[in-house]
Amino acid sequence: RQGQWERAQVRYDRALQLCRQQNIPFQEAQTLINLGILYRLRNQPESAIEQWKTAIEHFPSGSIEREKISKWMQSSNRLPMQTALEELGTSANSHQI
Repeated sequence: RQGQWERAQVRYDRALQLCRQQNIPFQEAQTLINLGILYRLRNQPESAIEQWKTAIEHFPSGSIEREKISKWMQSSNRLPMQTALEELGTSANSHQI
C-alpha cells in the first residue's frame, strides 16, 4: 500500500504543477483538496490542513465549498473520513488511489 500512496502523491504533485502552468484555478483547488485527502488518509492531518488552506483560497467567500472545507479543517482529527468525503461531494467522486 505504501507504493500506492507514493504514486498518488507524485501524480497529484504533477497535476498541481500542470494546473498552475495552465492557470486552471478550479482544478488546482480540486487537486489540493484531493492531496489533502491523501494526507488525511495517511494520518498526516497537519499536512492535509495545509493543502486545504491553500485550496480554500480559490473559492469565493461564503461559498458552500469554502464552508465545507473550513468545517473539515476544524474537525480533521475527529471527523470520520467517509463522512468528510460525503460532505465534500465532488471531491469524493474524484478521489481514486
